[in-house]
Amino acid sequence: MVANFLMTGGMPRPLPSYRSHQHTFWEIVLYTRGTGTATVGDRDIAFHPGTIICNPPGTPHSEVSADGYQNFWVAVRELQTQADIPVVHLYVEHPIFALVPIMQVEQRLRRPASELVLRNLFNTFMLYLDEHLAHDPGERVVSHVVRTITANVENPSFRIGQAFDGVPLSRDHVRRLFAQRMGSTPARYLIELRMERAKELLRMGFSVKETADKVGLRDQYYFSRLFTRTQGGSPTAYRERMLPR
Repeated sequence: MVANFLMTGGMPRPLPSYRSHQHTFWEIVLYTRGTGTATVGDRDIAFHPGTIICNPPGTPHSEVSADGYQNFWVAVRELQTQADIPVVHLYVEHPIFALVPIMQVEQRLRRPASELVLRNLFNTFMLYLDEHLAHDPGERVVSHVVRTITANVENPSFRIGQAFDGVPLSRDHVRRLFAQRMGSTPARYLIELRMERAKELLRMGFSVKETADKVGLRDQYYFSRLFTRTQGGSPTAYRERMLPR
């Protein structure tokens, strides 16, 4: 599972209020219906459909609404931001609001592909959020690298150095920033994405050669060695085990 992601949830029906409570994690709340006031610590924040409030760990927060309200929330371990209580005002049709319900479905289903789907959905969610939070330049750089790697999982011509193109920092510094946030090096992150995609393709019945081609690795023997080393077994054995009899 994504290292920084904990869980997501939402309100099944409108509520007039929610009592004061706090968490040990960051809670990113996306308001989808109704208007009201959220009290976070000693600050009152007006919300409407499209508002996003990031509640810091250990900070009491509550909500009240005259006509009822609904929201989604995403819990994360860390959130890099310069604001004490980050608040973003978007519109409910923004793509970030469409991602959370899909994340909830994958979290509930726990199907074989859910880990990869959740990883990509959460990374996309954070990329959208990053665009609207006042991050330091290093955070924007990590978001750029993640976006570039994710877009090139199936590209056989992609080299990890291309993810650093146009970045105004040394490659060693970018690698350190990436490892701090993502818990992995950029090269290892690309391998992890490719292997998760490979497992999904093998479960769908693609051959080892076809799978290698579709995850950007033209040499099927190299792909097989890499799969065996990272997954603890050969792709052929994995395919045979996972395909229905």
